[in-house]
Amino acid sequence: MKRNFTPVCVSLAGLLFSALAVGQKTADASTVEFVSHFPACDYEVLDTVTLSGHLPSRAVTAEIEQETNKLLQRFENKARERGADVIALVDRKVDLSTRNSRLWLTAELILSCEDKQGVSRKLTPIAPNGAVQLSLGTVETEVGSALTLELGDSKEQPEVESRRIDLNDGVYGINPGDNLQTVLEKFGTPSFIFSPSDDWKVISYGRGHWFTFHHDELKKISSESDFFRYRLLNEIPFDDRFDEKKWALFDRYQKGQSLDQTEYKALVDEPPKEGQRLTVLADQYLTNHQQSRTVTLNGFELSNQNFAYPDDILAPVLNVNNQFLTYFATLLDTDTARNSSKISAIPFEPFGESILNRGKRMFLFDGHTVVSAIGDTISKVIVEPELIQFDDTPAQPWKFKSFYFGQSLDEALESAGPDAFFYRDYIEIDRGGYMIKLYLNEEHGEQSVYAMELDIYL
Repeated sequence: MKRNFTPVCVSLAGLLFSALAVGQKTADASTVEFVSHFPACDYEVLDTVTLSGHLPSRAVTAEIEQETNKLLQRFENKARERGADVIALVDRKVDLSTRNSRLWLTAELILSCEDKQGVSRKLTPIAPNGAVQLSLGTVETEVGSALTLELGDSKEQPEVESRRIDLNDGVYGINPGDNLQTVLEKFGTPSFIFSPSDDWKVISYGRGHWFTFHHDELKKISSESDFFRYRLLNEIPFDDRFDEKKWALFDRYQKGQSLDQTEYKALVDEPPKEGQRLTVLADQYLTNHQQSRTVTLNGFELSNQNFAYPDDILAPVLNVNNQFLTYFATLLDTDTARNSSKISAIPFEPFGESILNRGKRMFLFDGHTVVSAIGDTISKVIVEPELIQFDDTPAQPWKFKSFYFGQSLDEALESAGPDAFFYRDYIEIDRGGYMIKLYLNEEHGEQSVYAMELDIYL
């Protein structure tokens, strides 16, 4: 794996910052340096490592710093073992629960190379002392080949100047009937790609612009997802070019604008265009002591006139439900779990994938399973039975080891064991290299298992 960036280095002994001179780098693993910026060359990431340490239940800053320094020393030892000379911290998480409080740090172990002149610096997400760093730069974007969306080497996110939506100009100049490549050339790298089958593809820009293709032809553009609920939407990176855009219908009606009934009727009565339909999504509420009805514009749909999804469009996704969890459950308690908990080690392809965002990427493996990875290393698994929203698709049952959707509270606690932590509507089980968190649902006064999260820190 190769990336392009510029380094500023830190000595572990004193955590003192010092700039690296251009062309200084050698692959001497006896000298390991933590950096606040990635190297400015085509460096090699030898490994991505996540380490964790226990914290007191009410840990103060000094106690967190003390545990951080222990982890930093362990990272230095790991780097020497792998022959790396640079360590870049890419993720940090602190969980201060009443029990099982922990600190997690993730680092890339890098074999650096000679710096390139003229390459802009990119900050590591985490500083060499373990603190979160703020970056004002642009997000690096890549799209994997698993979903066969070829974007070449370009990672540019071009400006989208238009905000006009109508039946002639389409959405910012893109119309139903355009092909996928036309959209990619105009808007750049999507935030998320979803391929329920070989002939259907849905891409999003941010969380509020969705483009649906069938056999490479654009069929629909909408401001709301037709397939996913908020739990997956919350994992999709924002794209300010789209999420912050105040779009305008027919250059007269703006996103979020409130209209009276006369204005709203004029909008929906706009003359249609043959072969296309534009649907306005709006909230209506009563005002003036319940005497008047006001409409607030919040969305749109532009599609071919007779467009409709086939009833079985999600069949390939739903037919493999629990495939990932069944496979992953066999790995976690083995001696090879650390090497096997990699996206590249999963023997089947995801149906959805997000762009790389601050070192992280999200993958959709079935109708209820979302996986987050830092680099190639799986860091979190989110299991949500109502991840999918499409017509009357029911909640998707899941099973992981001895836990499953709909399991009674008593049975879940028995399976969790005496060291599990139970509080109100969730159960936490620390398995050493990973944490299981079960979320409970209550119906008719009885609690049962509903959703699950796995935090992986092997």
